Parts: sequence; structure tokens; C-alpha cells
Amino acid sequence: MRIAFPLTTPACIVTFLLAWGASTLLGAEPVLLTGPEFNTAIQPQVAVEGKLVYVVFGTKEGSILSARSTNSAVSFDVPRKVDRLDTLALGMRRGPRIATVAGRVVITAISHGTGNVYAWSSDDQGGSWSKKKQINDVERSAREGLQALASDGQTNLFAAWLDLRNEKTELWGAKSADGGKTWKPNVFIYRSPAGHICECCHPSLTFSADGKIFAMWRNWDGAARDMYWSSSADGKTFGPGSKSGSGSWILKACPMDGGSLASGPNGQLVSVWRRNTSIFAAAQDQPEVRLAGQGTQPVLIANANATNVLWTSGAKIWLKRGFASDASPELLTEQGTYPSAAFLEDQRSFIVAWQSAEGGRPGIFAVRMR
Repeated sequence: MRIAFPLTTPACIVTFLLAWGASTLLGAEPVLLTGPEFNTAIQPQVAVEGKLVYVVFGTKEGSILSARSTNSAVSFDVPRKVDRLDTLALGMRRGPRIATVAGRVVITAISHGTGNVYAWSSDDQGGSWSKKKQINDVERSAREGLQALASDGQTNLFAAWLDLRNEKTELWGAKSADGGKTWKPNVFIYRSPAGHICECCHPSLTFSADGKIFAMWRNWDGAARDMYWSSSADGKTFGPGSKSGSGSWILKACPMDGGSLASGPNGQLVSVWRRNTSIFAAAQDQPEVRLAGQGTQPVLIANANATNVLWTSGAKIWLKRGFASDASPELLTEQGTYPSAAFLEDQRSFIVAWQSAEGGRPGIFAVRMR
């Protein structure tokens, strides 16, 4: 059974879609990827390899599921179960992560019950999955449940997570050089001179075109909760942390909002983040740009030609194409939150997935954009 994006839609169906928050500005028609048996599904994440598109998500009962498209997100198969974890870490950007490497797809997730981060891999396009492999090499060190996963599209993967092996929140990670079959020993990425990094904001990862690994996290210097990034050429050692942007957010709490980064036009590192109520973005070595005065949970996708940013404001998801301050954002949906996105095979179209906002129709939605 497949769920298809309609090419033409009768007026009565358009009215129904608008009632559920389809974008009037973009003319996009979101589809529901989950049936009533998955009403507790939240926290989707997207990965693409050629015409294959995967949307992974978790349920509050602890199941990890993946919906697959074999035709660049024109239609999707019914979601398949990957595994179940005892007290799956889920919500506030906790949840499964997914990445593709040549001919393989890999998922990572964390159990609050064991405090460990695990990986699964598939050689048959998500038809079946390996048994889980533990990535963190100190028991219960990943119990905060916040993690990231990235791929170079070849054979290399890198996972990172908030780590408590030294009883204070640090950023640690591990590399796989064989498409997720095995994972190398854990490597230290960063700890704050003030004692710990921000305790409840998810980290972000990306590979640059030349194979460097970039990590981003929210730091804590004793007063400010600002975004920092670091890079590694080999996945073994990371450089000192560098601050993103020029402003600071003085805050005596964790905002639970970790931002996003990617390798963009001309190979530049580009990043987005929340500071106070606003959304900011910056290209490497360039001044920061304020994209929105009100927003949370920004997500960035970038390639050699384009940079798109999505964020949530209330129950609305907004899209901004590029960092130009004079470009107005576009409304994607009025009943969604926690978006995830990726460019499709043609590198112009892209898919966006999100979970229903509170009070909306439950489940995971997706839309194919251009």
C-alpha cells in the first residue's frame, strides 16, 4: 500500500486540506504518512538517497518506524517497524535519527531505560533491519536522550550525543567507516570551561564536501546559552569550539532548542539557531542575519545552489528561502511543529515532514516542495 501526493485535487479536497493547515502561499498539499495505529507518532526525521526517501519517527509506546518512498516522495509505503526501545527518548528534538550511505540506510536512537544510544542498518532499502548495536562505550552515558547523525554519502557516518560519563554534560561522538556495520571508539568533542554545555539542547552534525565533520551545540559559559561549533578532519580529534553569531543570550535555563547546520553554497558552513524569541542564521565567516522575530526549532537544508530554513511559531511552520533579510517567509502549515527536511534527487525539490501540532489531526505529515 502506498500513500500518494495528488497531482490534481478537487475543490472539496482542497477545502479539507486547508482545514488541516495546507499552505495557501505555496499551493502545497501535505499527506498523512501514519494511520490511526500510529496516532502517538512524533519527531520525524528525513533522509534521501537518489529517488529513495525515508521518514523515520518514534511513538510514545517506544516503537521506531520508517516510511519509505522509492519515487522521490511522489508516494510513500506504509511505515514499517524498525525496533522498539525501552522508554524511547522522544520529544523536544529527542527521537530517532536517520542517514544514508551508498546503498545503506542507518538509524540511531536512545533509550532512557538503558541510557544508551543504538544504531540499526538496512541493506535492502528499509525492508529489514539489523539487530541494534550500542554506540556509546560507557553505560548510561547517553541518558539525556539528545543526539545527531550525519553521513558523507559514501561509507562514513558520525553520531554525536550529549554525554554524562563524567557527570557533567559534554559532547561526545563516534565514527563508522563502513556504513554503520561497526562503530569506532568514542571521541570527546567539547566540554565548557564553565563545567558543562547546555543540558537539554540537541546537537547537530554535517559533513562538508571535503569530508570534514562539523558539530554544533548550545554552550554554557556560566551565563550565556549561545551556539558553538567545531570541526574534525578525521573523526578522532575536534578543534576548539567557535561561537556562532555575534550576540549572546543570557539565560538561567535551557531553551531546549539546538539549531541546525549544513554545508551550503561554495562549501561554506551555514547554521541557524534561536536566540531568545528570534531566529538567526550565518554563513561561515559572515555576519549573522536575523530571519524572524518570533520562532523556535529552526531547521536548515542547504546544497550548492540553495539554502532553505524552516521554523515553528506557535502551531505554524514557516519557510524562508535564503538568508536575504528582505525576503518574506512563506507559511507551510498552520497545524504542525518540529519540521525536518531534505533536498530531493534533482537538488531543487525538497521534502518536509512534521508532526501534528497539539489539537490538530495526530500523526506525521509530509509534503513535496519546489
